[in-house]
Amino acid sequence: MQKKFSLIILFFTCWSVATAQVNIGSNDVPEGFSVLQLTGTGGGLRVNQLDSAAITALENSINASGKLAAAQGLLVYNTTEGCYNMFRNKTFQSLCATSQAAFSTDSTLICGSLQIFGEYMEGQSLNNSNYLTLDVLCTKAGSYTFAGTVRNEDGANGYAFSKSDVLLEAGRHTLTIYGSGTPVYPGFDSLFISINQNQYRCSSGMISVDAAPERAIFRIVSAKQVGHHFTTNVNYSERPDTNTVEVTIRVPLNQGGLQTELTAHINGLDFKYTPEEGSFWEGPEGYLNTVYYCNGTPTDAPDDCDPNLLSSGQEEVGDTTAREYRIVLNCTGNPVTYGWHAGSVKGLSGKIGRMVYSPPVNLLFLSRTIRILGVGDDLYNIADSTTNHNLAWTMLREPGNYIYKDSLNPGQYIENFKFTKNYNNQPAETFINNADIIYFGYPRHSGDYATLVNFVKNKHGVLLFAGEGSLTSDINMIKAITGETVTMSNTGGAGMVSSFIDVPNDPIFNNSRFGSLEGKHWGGDGGGNNSITSTTPSRFVVYSRHSGTGGANCFRDNQLGFIYIGDGGFASGMIGSNYSNSDPFNIDGTTKLPAPQTRYSPPVWNSLFIANSVWWAIDFLRKNGKID
Repeated sequence: MQKKFSLIILFFTCWSVATAQVNIGSNDVPEGFSVLQLTGTGGGLRVNQLDSAAITALENSINASGKLAAAQGLLVYNTTEGCYNMFRNKTFQSLCATSQAAFSTDSTLICGSLQIFGEYMEGQSLNNSNYLTLDVLCTKAGSYTFAGTVRNEDGANGYAFSKSDVLLEAGRHTLTIYGSGTPVYPGFDSLFISINQNQYRCSSGMISVDAAPERAIFRIVSAKQVGHHFTTNVNYSERPDTNTVEVTIRVPLNQGGLQTELTAHINGLDFKYTPEEGSFWEGPEGYLNTVYYCNGTPTDAPDDCDPNLLSSGQEEVGDTTAREYRIVLNCTGNPVTYGWHAGSVKGLSGKIGRMVYSPPVNLLFLSRTIRILGVGDDLYNIADSTTNHNLAWTMLREPGNYIYKDSLNPGQYIENFKFTKNYNNQPAETFINNADIIYFGYPRHSGDYATLVNFVKNKHGVLLFAGEGSLTSDINMIKAITGETVTMSNTGGAGMVSSFIDVPNDPIFNNSRFGSLEGKHWGGDGGGNNSITSTTPSRFVVYSRHSGTGGANCFRDNQLGFIYIGDGGFASGMIGSNYSNSDPFNIDGTTKLPAPQTRYSPPVWNSLFIANSVWWAIDFLRKNGKID
C-alpha cells in the first residue's frame, strides 16, 4: 500500500513539472495564462491569516534574510486590519484604502522642504497657480488627509489647502497641495499643517496677502443705444456686438482705481461690460477727454469749485478734474416684446461698492418684417405697385402708418413690409409658404381654396378674402375654415353702398391709430357683391349687411384669422379715376392715410376698413406667436 501511494505522488509530481500548470477542483486544462487555477462553486482561496504583530515579525524576518526580491508580492491576510497585506519593497502594505498612513512626528523634513507658490490678493480667488509642496516621511503606507489652514490676527482668512490621497509605500514622498477660497484680509497669514493625526507649525509657513486695489469712484453721465434698432425673434447671443449700449463714465483724477463690471437688463436682453482683470480707470490712455465740473456741471473755472464735492449722491470725488471714458456693453439674449423699453446701466463704485446708475436709456424694439401676399389682378391687388393702381400699396408701405418712422406715431412698431404679388393665372400655393397676411382679390385661380384653408387653420396666418364670383367655392371655403354652413347670393349693381354696423369695442371697428368706422360706409366696385342669405353664424362678427338681402356681406371669424368681404374690387383704387361706381379705395395724397372716396354717394371708407384690418391682423399674428 505504501508503495502504491508513493507511485501516485511521484506521478502527480512528474505531471506538474512537465506541464507547469495546475487546475485544482477540475480536470479541465487550465487557461494558458494560469500557473495555478482554482475551479469550483463552493469555496475560495484562503491565504495565511496573521495579526499585525505577526506580520511585523514576518516583515523583519524577510528583511533579515536578505531575500527581498523573492518576497515581493507575498500575500497575507491581516486579521487586525481586516484586510489583505502585500509585501512591497521592504514592508507589508495594506490593500485597503481604509487603512491610514503613519508619518514621522518630526517637523524638520516638512518645514525644511515647504515651498509656497502663487500670488495672494485680497478678494481674488485662488486658482491652480496657488499651491504648496513639502516632503513627508511615511512610516506606514495608507490613506492620508492633508489640511493646511491659514490664520492671521483677525482669525481664519477665507482660504485653505487640502488634499486626500493614498500612499502605497512607506518612505519619503513629495506632496503637492492646491489651495482654494478667497483671501478676505491683506497682511501675513500663518500656515498650520495637519496630516492625519499629526500637527505641524513651520516658521517658513508665512503667506503674504496683498491688499486689493480699490475700485474707481465714478458716475455714469450718459447712456445711449448704438447701431440699428433691435428686432424681435432675433437671438442676439449669436451677434452680441451688432447692437450695443454705450455709456460715458466720469472718474475724478485722484479717485482712479480698478474697473468694475457694468450691466443692464432691458426687455429680455442682457448688456454687459466685463473689464480685464487688473485694468484701471485712470489716465492718460483710454480717456475721451478731461473736463472740470462743479456739482456735476462742466465749467471753465475749476478754481472756483469746492474741492470736496459730492457728485450726484455718490462718494466724495475729492477733485474738480475728471476724465471721461466711453464704454461699450455688448448684448445677449432674446427680446421679449416690441416697442420702446427703458433701463439703466449699473455698476459698483468705490471700495464700499455703492451701486451707481446711468440715466435711463431708451431702446427701440421692432417686430420683424411682415410678409404680405396679394392675390389677384393688379387693379385689385394691395401688394401691386403698378402705376395708377397703387393706393392700397402706398398706404401700407408709408413709414409712420405701420412702419416705424422717427417721431411719427409708430403704431405697431413694424420693421417693414415685404410685398409679393400674384396674378390670376398663377396658383396661390406657389407663393404662400412665407406669407403672414394674404389679401385675396378679383379674379382668382380655381385651385386656391384648399391652400387658403390650410394657411388659416394650420399656419395661423390672416386671410382677407374679397369674394366675388363662384358662390359655391366661397361657401365651401367658409365651411372648410370655420365649420359653418351658409347659403349666399350675389346681387346688387355697380357701386352699391353698404353701411358699417356699430360693433362696440371691436379692434377693427374702433381703431386708435386710423379711426372709427362709426357712421361710415363702404362701396362696391363695378359689379354686385356676395352676402349670406341664411342665418349668420354666431361666431361671425358682422361689420355690414347687404342693403337688398339684409345678409352679412362683410364679417370676421372670431376665432381664426379670417375676414370675408363680399366684393372682389373692394381695394381697387386707381389714381385719376372719375367713375362714380368703381375704384372705391382712396387715401390722402399727403399723409397717405385713409381718406373717403367722395365720388360715391354717400362717401365710402374702404381704405379705412383695410387699414384697420391689417392693424388687427398684425396683432393677431403676435398673439398666435407668428412674429413676436
